[in-house]
Amino acid sequence: MVDVDSMAVHDRIPSYLLPVDQQKRRHRSRDIGEELLQHLEQVVILVRRTKRSALLRSLIEKVCGVQVYLEGRSDDAEGSVPLPVRNALFMQLASLPSSSQRDLQRAAERILLLASDEFGVQAVKEMLDPGSPADASVLAPPTDKLSQAIYLYLCQEFPDALRDPRFDHAEVRQEMLRERLNRRYSSHYVGPKDVQPKLGPEMDALLLDRLYALFPEVDKDNMLVEIFLRRERNEPDAPIVLYTLRASFNGSHVHYRKVQGGEMIDHDDAAVTCVEFAWQPGKGTLSVYCEDKEVRPELTKVFRDVVLGGNGEIGAMPMREFDLTGFSSPAMLDRIRRERRDGIDSITIQEVVIAKPRICSAVVRGKPINRVAYSDFRIRKHRYDSRDIYAIAGGDGHFDDLTAYEIVRVKIAMQVSRTAFRKSHPVTVEITAPNGFSDRSKTEEDAELVFGQLERLGCAWQY
Repeated sequence: MVDVDSMAVHDRIPSYLLPVDQQKRRHRSRDIGEELLQHLEQVVILVRRTKRSALLRSLIEKVCGVQVYLEGRSDDAEGSVPLPVRNALFMQLASLPSSSQRDLQRAAERILLLASDEFGVQAVKEMLDPGSPADASVLAPPTDKLSQAIYLYLCQEFPDALRDPRFDHAEVRQEMLRERLNRRYSSHYVGPKDVQPKLGPEMDALLLDRLYALFPEVDKDNMLVEIFLRRERNEPDAPIVLYTLRASFNGSHVHYRKVQGGEMIDHDDAAVTCVEFAWQPGKGTLSVYCEDKEVRPELTKVFRDVVLGGNGEIGAMPMREFDLTGFSSPAMLDRIRRERRDGIDSITIQEVVIAKPRICSAVVRGKPINRVAYSDFRIRKHRYDSRDIYAIAGGDGHFDDLTAYEIVRVKIAMQVSRTAFRKSHPVTVEITAPNGFSDRSKTEEDAELVFGQLERLGCAWQY
């Protein structure tokens, strides 16, 4: 049983308050963002990565309505914010009211999501006009994708004259550019509720040992562990509703060519790989993300054994499950109309992938064997087509009865209702039974809303 009081994050003494001889903490970030602003993960990441100081300062001032100081850092300075200036900025952000911190976190989350992949970066560049002096100044080198996204966000949310909706347009364009093969999925598990993680140096050391056992080719001394949290309210004693633990290490390889001294030189280098755990103690849900999908069950064991202090087989933390058989019948359209929850204006089935498994016999090395073969068919609804997906399947594909097939994947578009802090916007979710759910390209609020809708439709379960 975990002793919650002894592991409360706010009881830990931040290292920057300790004497200098006690501040040595390996495998943690050099700045104080993670310790001081654990509930503002997206803000910390944005401050670390943005290279245009003027845009970063303008974003904070306009969202929070206060003046911030980047002491020793001029607005025309280039490159990431230096460590002393960054730490001073984190101290200023920590003193802001909880409402201002929450607004800044929402803005940072949308900006980071837009710049999170090549599709968002392309969408942002498509929105910028090199012929416009203001846009050209943001495109001029040296520039970076986050600064460009911040610029579009400021033009839209804090315009000098008319509102410029290019940030919204870039988000829509990003969704259009995403292809199925480029989607990343988290795997979802469910464990015991109300168990608080065991945080501290001992957990760090055990976690690194277990990760090194899974990734023996990486340099153990160059692993970085960061922990962020979100509380029910922006108060030090408020219950923690979400822990995010991220381990980063040089676990992948990149190959590129570069002209040097008049010759084409091949380079091989190590690139960063991230393992991310998101734990909701109140619900007992764990989301695990890693590029290598095959290793995710093992990573879940690591989190359960090291961070939660549990033992046993992986069956002790069953996955969220998805059942797509309901989409084999047009009755799902009626259910969507009846069961649409508050916060969602409309739901459209955009794509259904079906397959009919068949047994194929073959002789291998003189022995007869049977193999299961899946040849799938994709039924896709174009955005200009007014017919529903089942009319398209029967009319164009001659699939009059989908119940004879296995539903492999479903893609659904939902229109999220307008809120006090964001206009109505589309969200696309792609489900692959039994446990694939594309939630990494959504805000936390959108992901929860979408999963709740899937539960109401009877195609998702959480144990």
